[in-house]
Amino acid sequence: MLKYMTLNTVKIKLLNFLTEYYYLIGALFILGIYLSPNIFFQNDAHFLIHDNLDSNVVWYKNLIESGTLFDSNQSIVPNSLGGLPRGCYPSEFNFIILLFWLFPPLIAYNLNIIILHVVAFFSMYVFSKDLIFKNKYHWAVVLVSLSFSLSPFWPSGGISVASQPLLLYAFLTILNKNYHFRNWLIIILVPFYSTLAFLNLFFIPVLFILFLVYSFYKKEINGWFLLAIFLFVVFSVIAEYRLFTMQFIDHFQNHRSLLIHVNSINLNGVIGVSILLFLKSHYHFFVPQLPFIFLFTIIAFCVAEKKQRIFILFFLAVGFLSALLFVLPNWNYLTQLFANNKLFNSITLRFYGLFPLIWFILFSYSIRFMLDKHVRFQLLVGPLFFILIILQFLNFPSKDYYGSDYIENSFYSTYINPQSEISNSFQNYYQTDFFKIVKKNVPPGDFYVACLGLKPEIAQYNGYKTIDGYFYYYPMKHKIDMMQVSEREMKKMGIDNIDNHCDIFCKELSEHKTEIKNLDLNFDKMKELNTKYMFSSVKVLSSQLVNEKVITNGTQVIFVYELI
Repeated sequence: MLKYMTLNTVKIKLLNFLTEYYYLIGALFILGIYLSPNIFFQNDAHFLIHDNLDSNVVWYKNLIESGTLFDSNQSIVPNSLGGLPRGCYPSEFNFIILLFWLFPPLIAYNLNIIILHVVAFFSMYVFSKDLIFKNKYHWAVVLVSLSFSLSPFWPSGGISVASQPLLLYAFLTILNKNYHFRNWLIIILVPFYSTLAFLNLFFIPVLFILFLVYSFYKKEINGWFLLAIFLFVVFSVIAEYRLFTMQFIDHFQNHRSLLIHVNSINLNGVIGVSILLFLKSHYHFFVPQLPFIFLFTIIAFCVAEKKQRIFILFFLAVGFLSALLFVLPNWNYLTQLFANNKLFNSITLRFYGLFPLIWFILFSYSIRFMLDKHVRFQLLVGPLFFILIILQFLNFPSKDYYGSDYIENSFYSTYINPQSEISNSFQNYYQTDFFKIVKKNVPPGDFYVACLGLKPEIAQYNGYKTIDGYFYYYPMKHKIDMMQVSEREMKKMGIDNIDNHCDIFCKELSEHKTEIKNLDLNFDKMKELNTKYMFSSVKVLSSQLVNEKVITNGTQVIFVYELI
């Protein structure tokens, strides 16, 4: 009898739990479907190439396999750009780096994707439930959180965007004198799974402005909030201490000090581009929900009270200001004024990285204003959310303010559009099967190769060291060396500078020639950089290149040459 009562009690509790949380369970099930390529079909799943497979994934793999993860900043990671100082790579405290240290690249990559989307869901759930909807309209809280979690977060940004609502929640609750341990834990841990230069650096001044406004309004100073900001700054620096010491203590001469503003625009252009960015966002911080957010905002503005309308206008103004701050350094007046200022020439004001947070705060409040006005608005909100979530699965819209569609959506790329040129599987993109044949003919060694018409990162992923490559922070000296290598070819193409893409240039290749007859590179400089081979996607005729090997598997081909 006792056993029966115990089982019956468990059933009742389970039923009560399911009744209370069936919206939550349903949303997590939908999120699981969205993440199914990352969970069940990792070998066949297609992932974003730009700023992802073509770069970050290989960087992490190079760092781990070099054995220099815990070495000093001056140790050399040899795989890319002729060898880069260890300090140019993320620190060993970065959670993504630790994933790649613990697991093979494919598993580490997918674990990162799964974790950041789950974090995004609960981050928005906690924030909107407690601070916006005030424990009302639970179904709306769940739908807002689900939509946020389906956003196309940039994988290598970690939870920089996904954790913003949770981070703001922790700071606001401390500001409201709730000093629970979990709030401090959030503030301390988030920096180890996000990036300082990418976003945290621009979150900090917003927090300080928030502190000033609160202090003025309340006529008091919350010292604990200042301590929270201080801890966030300190742990952000600790998490990226290598970048901090390289830049501000060692005064590392990086390639960005030679970057040139080539997109200077007049004041009308500044305003126009800012509006475009405001309306469409940036692909690293993409907000596909914007059309729906604007629709809900317009409806809420029409039904809201005067104070609520001011609140809506405030967030719209903050959003536009964030866009303007990013575009402003490209104003030709400022570029001329600060032409010789190294800091100005290399700075990127990424306040637009706060767009997802700004828009979802506005989104959530607009829904709450509508539902508070009349419960019948749920007949509009529910169906529109259904349409929104379907469109997010279908990757629509996908183009940002610049017309770029570099959006990470494995569900769409794997199941619906696997032929897309902007995504690919690990095996296909890195050509791992083909490179098994290449390595039998030319085993990797301590020498370097130069890549022509082949992404250097593909060669690196398969164990080769390259003098060229793509990196966000590398020595100025190597940039100058590589410009000397390609100087004559760059002149033919009308190019006078290179940036993060430190590649080998060839005018004939840019014209899609199938045979290169006049490759005018500085081969002596290449040999100074310890270059032994050139890997080319097309045949090259040059007296400086000998012992041609044509390696093919029937569908793929690489021409291998030795430098003399």
